[in-house]
Amino acid sequence: MSDQTNHLSHQSFLLALLLTLLIAFASYVAFELGILSQIIVDDSTYISMVILTLFVLTLCHCVWRGWVISRQSDMLFSLRVSAGVSNSTLRQFPRGVSYAQDYLVSSFEHTSSGKVSKADVDSEVLAEKLRGPNQIGWFCVGLMIKFGLLGTVIGFAIMLSSVNSLEALEVSDIKNLMQQMTQGMRVAMNTTILGLISSMLLGLQYLILDRFADGLIVEILEEQAVAKR
Repeated sequence: MSDQTNHLSHQSFLLALLLTLLIAFASYVAFELGILSQIIVDDSTYISMVILTLFVLTLCHCVWRGWVISRQSDMLFSLRVSAGVSNSTLRQFPRGVSYAQDYLVSSFEHTSSGKVSKADVDSEVLAEKLRGPNQIGWFCVGLMIKFGLLGTVIGFAIMLSSVNSLEALEVSDIKNLMQQMTQGMRVAMNTTILGLISSMLLGLQYLILDRFADGLIVEILEEQAVAKR
């Protein structure tokens, strides 16, 4: 079990970093091919820039969360290797640094005092510490979809406004009308596609981070059960 924990200690961070590098490479290729740059140029509403900026910031948050989870897994492994988990040896890290150590220390204290309900609260606090910050990322994932839909609505509004501005359709106005309608359609399509792709890529990353966080929570609870025997 120790070998498995050691293997998983850096996996969340490395996987988040790998996916981020792949996304960065794909974005660079899209920019060099003119796909990404054309989307930005065609968008007069700047919604595409908002989505891309939010996407980059959320990617950074995702990598940081992967590092935090991997560090917490490292510290749990260090507690196991150093002297084993017991009430007398759980003082390796300062309080507040290792979530596993704080939870196990609190669990030993509440068990000895008979406060079982308090131990349940500690379990919820542990889960919130490891998974709670990921909700920021999930919020940004949903926000990107909403920005994409907003761009769709604005794009269609541009198309309709170009039609309503004409009192009588003249042959000389057809070219100008088609250009305005095409611009509105580009805004609608580009922002929708950009919002959907960004949300899907980030959703995959945060799903993986949640799975790693859940796995670490299970390991800590199993360690608590073994230490109490």
